[in-house]
Amino acid sequence: MKGPRKSLDRISTLPQDAIDLILSLMPIQDALRTSILSSKWRSNNIKKFTFLICDEFYLLPCSFFSLQGLEHLDLTHCEFHLPLMNKGFNKLKKLRLFEVDITNKMLRGFLTNCPLLEEFTWARGYYTNTKLSECEFVELFKCLPSIQVLRISQLYIEHLGAGSNSMPHKLPISLPNLRILILNVCFLDLSTVLCVISSSPNLEEIKVEMCWDHDEHCLQHTFMNLPDIQEYSGVNLDHLKELEITNFHNHGLEMEFVKLIMGKSHVLKKARIELHYRVSVSEEVKMLRGLVHMPFPRASLAASFTVKRYNEIDLL
Repeated sequence: MKGPRKSLDRISTLPQDAIDLILSLMPIQDALRTSILSSKWRSNNIKKFTFLICDEFYLLPCSFFSLQGLEHLDLTHCEFHLPLMNKGFNKLKKLRLFEVDITNKMLRGFLTNCPLLEEFTWARGYYTNTKLSECEFVELFKCLPSIQVLRISQLYIEHLGAGSNSMPHKLPISLPNLRILILNVCFLDLSTVLCVISSSPNLEEIKVEMCWDHDEHCLQHTFMNLPDIQEYSGVNLDHLKELEITNFHNHGLEMEFVKLIMGKSHVLKKARIELHYRVSVSEEVKMLRGLVHMPFPRASLAASFTVKRYNEIDLL
């Protein structure tokens, strides 16, 4: 008499990367249910999660927050509400948020419970470009003690009013691990960039994308709020290798910023400026002549300095 046949588990014998791929393609709730199949599947935590909804904002289900093994998380076009019992993701190393509807307070609460986070990208876009107060901006970095790569686009800082500038010269904590800083800011917020730079002694790459457009009120407000650039003369950029500024409007304020960075970067290898499309050829020539006849001090004589005109082809 033949004994009962043992069911053959073909899936559990697959390579680990194949199992991870299967889990990543399954609906969230189904992926969570696989933990009851066997002790082996229970240990197969999803490590990378990409959530992309193109048509409309989508509310993340509560079950999403059960994926405690996540190491890489991409969220796009969704509403983010933390559950009351928020344990965070203590293994998360890379977080990218693209047009995610989340309050500043909720974001800080989430980041606080991601102690291993090394890379953070926050692109808020057209529908999620809510402003941060100067205080909220400073508080955000208290949640990023281990950050190595930081990208923030559509950064709008809500200042207290004309003539006020409460942005500190340094953050309340140092960011010794930050290597790459990429910020998309308005004219008014160059003091914000300087604040982060002054708190990041080991930066290797800085990229600043200036606001695409501005009006006279923006310019006037900027000059009333930006501190004297010389107040940042003690900034430490001994490890900076690359500097890039795009949408450069050729205002004195921007040039003073460039002079400060290049004057403090002893190992700088490359500095690149891409002019805003409204900068005329004559303005460009005048700027280049000024650089030739009145060269500013550079800490690294070996650094290449490139000025490039805006080119629509680059956007294709």
